Amino acid sequence: MIASLEGALARLMFQPAHDLVFAANFVKINAMQQRVFLFLLLGLLWAWPAGADCGLAVQYGQIEARKAASGYILAAPHGLFDKYTDQIAGALCQQLGWNCLIARGQRRARHPINVNRPTEGVHLSSDQEQHTQRARQVYACYRETLHQLKTSHFRLYVELHGNARSESQHQIEIATPGLSLLQKQQVAEIFSRALQQQGLSPRLRVAVQGLEKIYFTHGSARKFGVFAEMRPVLALEIPRWVRQEPAARKSLIAALAQGFHEMEQAGVF
Repeated sequence: MIASLEGALARLMFQPAHDLVFAANFVKINAMQQRVFLFLLLGLLWAWPAGADCGLAVQYGQIEARKAASGYILAAPHGLFDKYTDQIAGALCQQLGWNCLIARGQRRARHPINVNRPTEGVHLSSDQEQHTQRARQVYACYRETLHQLKTSHFRLYVELHGNARSESQHQIEIATPGLSLLQKQQVAEIFSRALQQQGLSPRLRVAVQGLEKIYFTHGSARKFGVFAEMRPVLALEIPRWVRQEPAARKSLIAALAQGFHEMEQAGVF
């Protein structure tokens, strides 16, 4: 019975939280197996990594982690607020075999917690963001979980974000804390080629910090958050249209998987 559930678990990894209660309905198993399936699934997706200091942070949202035998970590800290970034991150982690960290629910109108730094506030400068107790609790949990995914052979930390800024809808802006000039050039070249091969250019291009000016520099995460510790970093700001259009999103996942795989194989990091 356990063997028959492995494929189902793999297919449902990193599905949105509201889908979990219906998960067993999509699997051709009997009632007893469904109970075992849901028990295993919930334990796999929602259990905090051992030792993570999450405390009261759980009341504001969920943080999912999947550890892999890899020096690469891919995260989506605003999984619901930045629509579809959680699904994109989950798909990429499965394809690449990378460590994965996905947060959902913390950044909302009633509590706009930033997760990857101990502050609250959306579309604000680092000096305008508010340092609050609940933001510190969530950040402590996220940071601790992230460090448990970090191995002695750590190579790269990637964050996926989404933006709706009209001036940035034609490009994926990539902030590059800790990268050399050569690495920035390699990232731009590899991703540009991947976007072209997956049919997303010329409608979509990449803009890499340090090679050209970008709007989303992630100054707060550099100043207060995990970017101060997890170097090198690639922080991708993905335009709304490419996340929301199903065909474009599928091509985006293929392009990012292709690009990240090529970077890993070429030893860019």
